[in-house]
Amino acid sequence: MTHFLFIDASVDDSRTLQAHVNPGTIVHRISDDVDGVEYITQTLNAEYTRSQYDEDRASDTTLSIAAHGTPGVLHLGNAVLSLANLNRYRDRIQQWFSGKPLSVVRRDRLQLYSCDVAASAAGQELIHHLCRITYATVYASSTKMGNAQRGGNWNFDTLLSWNTRLVPLMGYSQPPAPQSPFDSKVLATYPGILAASTPTRNTFTGTL
Repeated sequence: MTHFLFIDASVDDSRTLQAHVNPGTIVHRISDDVDGVEYITQTLNAEYTRSQYDEDRASDTTLSIAAHGTPGVLHLGNAVLSLANLNRYRDRIQQWFSGKPLSVVRRDRLQLYSCDVAASAAGQELIHHLCRITYATVYASSTKMGNAQRGGNWNFDTLLSWNTRLVPLMGYSQPPAPQSPFDSKVLATYPGILAASTPTRNTFTGTL
């Protein structure tokens, strides 16, 4: 398995998160003066070019993004990703997992460590489109993520997998489980949350 983690520089105490990742996690930082979607795409393409993927790694890639969120919106660098501009970014997002051989069974994960992004109808629709564009299982939250004393947690309450119906045919009983890029110590002690707004809880699980 290969695990990429992109941390937005605007996240509270982002350096702490960056310093406490699980072994093997490849970490990149999104600065506040770049378009975060473009940066993720360019960086992943460079990583795929440098890497020699074997079949085991290629079949199980995780892309985690830690960034501020609001319902239906991801804040990435000096840009936002939402339904309003999704079509403009579609060809970039399609490249996030495209550096891998097409012949392998896809068990990719897109994990959004962002508050409230899956809340509301707009949030659900955004997750739906990200799943269709990337062919990855998308994990997100409709509540706050982060410090429990500030109302947060580190649990994904939203899962959408494009191939859930195909999983049994491929020898798997369920979609791939989420994989945390962060070690248990920082999850227990991190002081911040990944947004400031209070979402309307609206959880869904489904297939396309």
